[in-house]
Amino acid sequence: MEDESRKGTVNLAILCLNLYEDMERKQGIAQCRIKPLPKDNAFDKEVVLKEYIYHALYTAICELIGNYYNEDEQVVVSTYQTGILVLGLDISYGELMEVCKEESNKLQIQKSRLGLALAFLRLEQVKIEQLYGGNGEGIGFALLNRGI
Repeated sequence: MEDESRKGTVNLAILCLNLYEDMERKQGIAQCRIKPLPKDNAFDKEVVLKEYIYHALYTAICELIGNYYNEDEQVVVSTYQTGILVLGLDISYGELMEVCKEESNKLQIQKSRLGLALAFLRLEQVKIEQLYGGNGEGIGFALLNRGI
């Protein structure tokens, strides 16, 4: 039986804002130009999210910003469908997938916090994808099968 105390229902917009607030306090990230931008429909969406998945998502986003921040760009942490979108990073989807790639049903992880966080998210069925929008291209983290 699943431990109900280890999961919680979170509004998608609040999740986006919480990630941003936590990043504001992180050393090395605080000086980056980051803007939270939850879409209006995100206030109507709820996701079921375990605390450890939140921490892995937070770690992955902080590592992405810390390693691939472009000083000429503003990083935007936004929402889409039932996920979180990060725009304004200087990394391609192909480069990101090299950090944690799957071959023969095995994950090959680059020795880094980002690689470990991505592997964990993938094992927890968080889909990592490249998205294109009006604000450019970004990396999306779809919280699949977690909507209610």
